[in-house]
Amino acid sequence: MFAILSAVLVLAFYVPYIKCIVKGTTKPVIVSWLVWAMNDTIIFATTWLKGEFSYFLLGTCIGAIITMILSLRYGKFNWETIDLACGAIAILGIIVGFVLNEPTVALLASLVVAVTSSIPTIRSVLRDRANEDRFSWTMYYVATWCALISLENWSLASLAAPLTFLVVGTYCQYLFWRPLPKKNE
Repeated sequence: MFAILSAVLVLAFYVPYIKCIVKGTTKPVIVSWLVWAMNDTIIFATTWLKGEFSYFLLGTCIGAIITMILSLRYGKFNWETIDLACGAIAILGIIVGFVLNEPTVALLASLVVAVTSSIPTIRSVLRDRANEDRFSWTMYYVATWCALISLENWSLASLAAPLTFLVVGTYCQYLFWRPLPKKNE
């Protein structure tokens, strides 16, 4: 039950998020979404190759690909040094996973990529949390918890992605919900 709920919630996360992108109230960071779309697909595929199927990961793939396409038109195209470095590290991680041709190594490399490619978006939220939609990201966080709760087989392949996404998501939730410092009057 939680497996299907995690997929529904993760796909539901993208509906208001996509609406915010199209309305211009959210500016997705292009480098994050480019890498997430590639990487989520790799994580889903390598997890599946290890004998685990995740509705949550399937939902993240579908949503990330759609958001990546929209980010190319509506997103923030600020290729600062940190964006380029995170993108380069992410692409290197993807290449390492493929070159070694070992699903477990590819999965672990992809999870490092997932964390690294989150940095530009986290940085954007640190600068101004209005750059992202808090409600959407909170739905994604709940979906991650549901994915973790739904696991029947506690293996590296099944645990790695939800735990990694949960760590990043926990930090993002802190950034979204923390009290902002009061401006000096």
